[in-house]
Amino acid sequence: MKNIILIMGIAMATPTLADVPLVIAEDGAYSFEAKVTQGDETLCEIVLEVSDTSKIFEQTGCRINPADRSGISISGSFKGEYASGSFDASYTFFDVSPWTGVLRDPSLDFGTRLDRYRESLLALDADVTSWFRITTRDIPEADIIKAVRQDVGTDLPSELHAFVTRDMIVEDHSYIGPAFQMRRPGGKPSWPSLSEREIGQGVPESALPAKDTELRNWYDRVRVVFENVGDGVAPIVWDPEAGIGQPDFFWLHEEDREATPLLYLDGTPVSALDALLAPLDWAKIWDGQREDRSGWVYRAVATQGVDADDPGLIIVDTSNPNTVLSFNFDQGSNVPFFKTVEPYLASVNQTWWER
Repeated sequence: MKNIILIMGIAMATPTLADVPLVIAEDGAYSFEAKVTQGDETLCEIVLEVSDTSKIFEQTGCRINPADRSGISISGSFKGEYASGSFDASYTFFDVSPWTGVLRDPSLDFGTRLDRYRESLLALDADVTSWFRITTRDIPEADIIKAVRQDVGTDLPSELHAFVTRDMIVEDHSYIGPAFQMRRPGGKPSWPSLSEREIGQGVPESALPAKDTELRNWYDRVRVVFENVGDGVAPIVWDPEAGIGQPDFFWLHEEDREATPLLYLDGTPVSALDALLAPLDWAKIWDGQREDRSGWVYRAVATQGVDADDPGLIIVDTSNPNTVLSFNFDQGSNVPFFKTVEPYLASVNQTWWER
């Protein structure tokens, strides 16, 4: 199945969403014509003939303000390899930054931001602890950070200090901090490498890359910062020896164990802050919460008198500079040409984008 994606990327982190640049991310050659309106104003008219599929996205020059409660309408036509037709869709936006904004408050250290974020969610949904839990430990943070620095041979990103005294779980997934081994009685303040964590999870050493190879040296060097549990385990790791300007956060696919760097849409490496906030991405749970009519995002919408079941409602986070709005046309390889194509708009965190 192929998807053509229309993306609106938020330009900068502000308490109120600024104008949003509109781009098209490419997946195959296509032609696209559209008019974007907001209220009575025509924001832009777009005509694109895309044949160069090597570029990540195509700039349109159009800018949109999702903070405008009048919403937007996008109408036009699309012609791709497996689908063709016209579309006319309308969307309104709901901003969750009153609850998520504390995660990017520069006046607070990262640990305090996490604690206050949890408090803001608890005020909405007392059941939030069923999928988002933080427990704290009274241990000497400075001493542990010093010991771990000696272990890895470099300074830790300051955001990782938060996980010395905090155990944090999101659904069945866990943050793995510098003091992870101290969860066990008598454990020392050490931080497992990817090799150590894999073996600790029951992976036979024979299944790891061969010793003294470049890949095995990487496995022995990188530290696990998060474990995403699905059918298997897909960890996020930090490379303490990454060069300046090089990716230092990666995630490993749970099946083929291929390491994929976490990058922004322009190909630059993500910051430690964005890498560590990526697993908290509310956008991944929104569709499920809307279907179940429960959860903190659903309750946040309901408290403001907004119809959470409106299919044209798009949740955005104006505090996150990495938010993009993805406008998709589903192109199944066996689908015949249609006169009408069905678009789909959703908010996406570009930090957590699988490439």
